[in-house]
Amino acid sequence: MKNFKTTQELLTENLALRKQITRLEYLREEFQFTELTYRQILDAINDMVLVKGPGSKIMWANKAFRDYYGMTNSELQNMIDAPFNDPDYTEQYLKDDEFVFTTGKVLNIPCEPVTNCNGNIRYFHTVKSPILDPNGKVARLVAVCRDITKERHTKALIREGERRWQAIFDQAPTGIAILDSLSGQFQHINKRYCDIVGFPLEEMLALSFKDITYPDDLPPDLENMQKLLSGKIRTFQMEKRYIRKDGALIWVNLTCVPLWLDENDPRQHIAIVEDITERKKYEAMLIDQQGKLKRWAVLASKAQERERQRIALGLHDEIGQILATLKLRLRNSREQKDVLITVGQIKDINHLLDEAIRATRSLTFELGSPILYNLGLLAALQSLVEKTSERHPDIQFIVEICQEPPNLEMEIATIIYRAIQELLRNIEKHAHPQTVTLRVTKDKNYLCITVEDDGAGFPVVQTLGENLSLKKFGLFSINEQLKSIGGAFEIQSIQGKGTQAIILAPL
Repeated sequence: MKNFKTTQELLTENLALRKQITRLEYLREEFQFTELTYRQILDAINDMVLVKGPGSKIMWANKAFRDYYGMTNSELQNMIDAPFNDPDYTEQYLKDDEFVFTTGKVLNIPCEPVTNCNGNIRYFHTVKSPILDPNGKVARLVAVCRDITKERHTKALIREGERRWQAIFDQAPTGIAILDSLSGQFQHINKRYCDIVGFPLEEMLALSFKDITYPDDLPPDLENMQKLLSGKIRTFQMEKRYIRKDGALIWVNLTCVPLWLDENDPRQHIAIVEDITERKKYEAMLIDQQGKLKRWAVLASKAQERERQRIALGLHDEIGQILATLKLRLRNSREQKDVLITVGQIKDINHLLDEAIRATRSLTFELGSPILYNLGLLAALQSLVEKTSERHPDIQFIVEICQEPPNLEMEIATIIYRAIQELLRNIEKHAHPQTVTLRVTKDKNYLCITVEDDGAGFPVVQTLGENLSLKKFGLFSINEQLKSIGGAFEIQSIQGKGTQAIILAPL
């Protein structure tokens, strides 16, 4: 016999059922609201989020993903990937999805390319995570993709900048090093620096600048470093000596600047060195040559004074005596009014004249610059200009002389020297210039000497290789003497603008 529930029992069960239905309706609405809330939250973020089911089919995607692909959720439903994406990219997505579905592990993809609806490719950092069912099996996966295109581009620029900086650092023609400012130890150093000091890179990184600095040069170096650290100076430059690994001393030009990690923290500094050893050698040689030149100048002055005395004695003892005897003979002949001058007396007078001419020619030939005979033509010309400049401090003299001395015979050098002497003498007397330039150049066959001034000038018509038409014997003499040795003389002058004289002498 069946037991029937009473009306009261049925009412009670019905009421409980209604409460349960009401609770379920509330929970459903709450779930829908929560789902809507999370979807709105996911739609509000910039990262792309999508949920995939079995077979890598898209089940849902947030707004960032939909906008990137230019598709709605309805269009994305059950799609594996957009048709405009690169097939190779899609194939890799499927492999990554399979890994998550198979292993149940989170997959971190640092960088993957994705094509958007406009055909542009951007790069994303993607994390794919499994979504488990109540039985613990992977039912779906969720992928979160963050756009790293700008970051990737920035990093590429930084890497390129670092690569370029490193290339400049390594290939710089000067030595560059970064040192600890307190200990002075080398922390980073380029190849050129190592080549200058002769130590390999590994050994240099174990040394400080104190270890390779010549002891006498260390105190001023340390003093400058202290000023740099205290902020009294922002940079310093000095010439100092290093001791190479092989023990040789080298000179460098050192420039130090602080490497600021922040505004008040110069814990490192940059040292830039240039090898100036050769320059120092040439400077020492130049100083030595200048000293020699001064000594030669003194000797030349003394020799010149002795030569003057010798010439004066020659004029007095030889030419003076001849001329005095000649005068006496002529006076005696004049006093003998009624007596005709005999042939013998005429011969005697001719003989005395010949002797005077000979002695005069001898003295004239011997006149010259001692520097020309001892140091050569270039030094003699330099000395000649210096002496002319001393007589005329109001005139600017410019000397440009080739470094390699010409190989000249003394006869040619003497002709050139006397030609320049005559030209300078004419400038002193007539040109009244502000600037005089002496320029000496050479090629394989000729030595070229140019004398220019910006003085008064004078009328002259002359072309190289033709006969000169000049009023002054000195210029005519220059031309004739140069022609006699196979050279040439050209002179150009404009009144009121100056004169240019060019001498060509064969080598």
